[in-house]
Amino acid sequence: MEVVFQNAKNGELTVTIDGFFFHSSYSPTKEAQRFVDNLNFPFSPAMIFITEPGISYCADFLRKKFPCTKLIAIRYLKDFKQFDKKFDFVIDFFSFLQNSNSFENFISSQFSESDILSSFFCSWNTTEKCFPYFEKLFWQAIKNITQKAKTILITNQFFEKKWFLNEKVGKDMSGDM
Repeated sequence: MEVVFQNAKNGELTVTIDGFFFHSSYSPTKEAQRFVDNLNFPFSPAMIFITEPGISYCADFLRKKFPCTKLIAIRYLKDFKQFDKKFDFVIDFFSFLQNSNSFENFISSQFSESDILSSFFCSWNTTEKCFPYFEKLFWQAIKNITQKAKTILITNQFFEKKWFLNEKVGKDMSGDM
């Protein structure tokens, strides 16, 4: 995969991947602002996961629009490593390609079920066009992760009263002896 950094028409840095502009060839910042302006959710997400944000122009606009939200970049290429500092957390998805279960396990170990279910997952504008295989794997993993988190929360909610009663009974019985 050939990644070439160059200047856009307005002088900002842009990039092509295999000859395809990954960011705007005219104004990458305006493109990023429009991308974020079009993100509307009926809730305030705890985290926003964004797949391969490239040069990460969108991070500043995401931070401005969602100041209390953690930003997580899912990287498909190491070429954008220098832009990782704009995010709270960066995950190298490529390192998990050999075993998709390890990605699911990693996400589940790093974030709680509540965090996962109160997150928003999105892809940068051109990510799907440039990385269809990675995107397919990522979205299948996210589907599995969110279903598992939902199941765990439902199970906990169902058994919570029983666990509480068992704990209370156990304390009462140990106090009688």
